[in-house]
Amino acid sequence: MKKINAKLSISYPSDRTVSITLTDESSRTDFFKGRISYDEFTSALSSLACRPFVHAEVQRLDVTGKVKERQKMEIVCPLRTHDREKLRAWLEQNANHPGWEVDSYLGSQGSVATVNGQTVLRYAIFRYTDPPTGEGQG
Repeated sequence: MKKINAKLSISYPSDRTVSITLTDESSRTDFFKGRISYDEFTSALSSLACRPFVHAEVQRLDVTGKVKERQKMEIVCPLRTHDREKLRAWLEQNANHPGWEVDSYLGSQGSVATVNGQTVLRYAIFRYTDPPTGEGQG
């Protein structure tokens, strides 16, 4: 058994269901998302166990319980365009960081800049590592 620190989020979409999300605090990953009817949810709150979900899924279990490391990066891009989709595609092809994943989102202010006449892309890389001994043991 692997113990983690997790957070529960509950929201009420307009379709008479209750949306439940579980997020791992270390990796900041939503590893469970489910929807349950409002009636089943209220039954569960009144101690009727094992209520069925309308929809439920788990994801990213491979990184749940790990620590997300993130680093800011910059790269000079030879393209002379303001088209962020073209810049993102170029970044995904040219930003090589073995063992890391590239976050190619360029929608933030300052993520595309002109410095000394060159296009500079500011982006992030991330990876998931095992926590130091004693962390994530909730």
